[in-house]
Amino acid sequence: MPTKLAPGIREKRPGYFEVRVYGGLDPLTGKARQVTRTVRGTVKEANALRAEMLTSVADRGVAVRKSVKELFDAVLDHLEVLGREPTTLQSYRTIARRAGERMGKVPVGKLRASDLDRYYAELLRSGNKPATVRRAHGFIHRSLAQAVKWEWVKDNVADRASPPSAPHKQMALQTADAVVRLIAAAEDSREPELAVAFRLLASLGGRRGEVCGLRWSDIDFEQRLCSIERAVKQVTGQIIVGDAKTHQQRSLLLDDGTIEVLQAHRAAMDERADALGASLTADAYILTDSPDGAEPWKPNRLTQALRRLRKRAGYTGRLHDLRHWNASQLLNAGEAPVVVAARLGHRDASTTHKYYAHAMPRADKRSAELLDEALKPKAANNGKSD
Repeated sequence: MPTKLAPGIREKRPGYFEVRVYGGLDPLTGKARQVTRTVRGTVKEANALRAEMLTSVADRGVAVRKSVKELFDAVLDHLEVLGREPTTLQSYRTIARRAGERMGKVPVGKLRASDLDRYYAELLRSGNKPATVRRAHGFIHRSLAQAVKWEWVKDNVADRASPPSAPHKQMALQTADAVVRLIAAAEDSREPELAVAFRLLASLGGRRGEVCGLRWSDIDFEQRLCSIERAVKQVTGQIIVGDAKTHQQRSLLLDDGTIEVLQAHRAAMDERADALGASLTADAYILTDSPDGAEPWKPNRLTQALRRLRKRAGYTGRLHDLRHWNASQLLNAGEAPVVVAARLGHRDASTTHKYYAHAMPRADKRSAELLDEALKPKAANNGKSD
């Protein structure tokens, strides 16, 4: 029987041994991690346990005593340091809070795919749409993938979970008449400046935050260009003005009607500023209530205005449908998807084609005509052989 204890073992009292093995450094904190177990028996049994523990650590790593909630908190902090969008982080925090209420106390290493599937089923039973559940799954999967990178767990159990499928719905497209009526209703409202906002949304195909973030310095009337470089966002009621993502920054050629609308709006703003004893700043926002143009409109203002005006205008869509309308008009007119993608600020044309392939009835008609022509029987060759 061996009488010498292996390194990392100490006899706490006769017949009771504490076995401790090194598990490497915690990649998140940089601190050493150790696994400790206690065994009652002989020196031989203590040494055997140590060998078993070393093999286990080599095969499966060190079980990190962190809960799911602690993982979510650490991931959110990590994403914030990486500079993720405030609105994205706000959405993630909402998902983390809800999921944390259900399984936040569960140790990360003991979380199972069945736990996730039960949670997804609860969300569905409580009235959440499949798309909402899939967004929750996306954050949970991302968090567990980070746990694998941090060596908190060996594998991502979310890979084996079964979130509900969310079939893609073909979006309903607004007619040009409906868009024109909406702009006219805005012009006749108590806030005629809304007509400028809706015109910009429809003609630029911009997002509401991008339109609210436009400054007069972004408009080159001589070159007839509009530069989209930033976006206004709202996070828990706070306005944040930030640069648009690299692939979303773009310059668009303006149409004649939009040029006229902007010129008239600029003249009206100059008159308002002069009447209030102010002048527009060099970087004045196009959509603003400030006499000097220093503060932009909140994006939610446009959404709320649409709700007030839609019935009067006979417009059945959402605010974002003005962007869809813009894309559908260009594609149906035969514009190349790569050009439309550039105007919309999509990362590549595949995104544009995925969402707007159904918006090209004229192109589809041309395709059908080409096929019809190709399939017509050819004229007889008068019996001559080749």
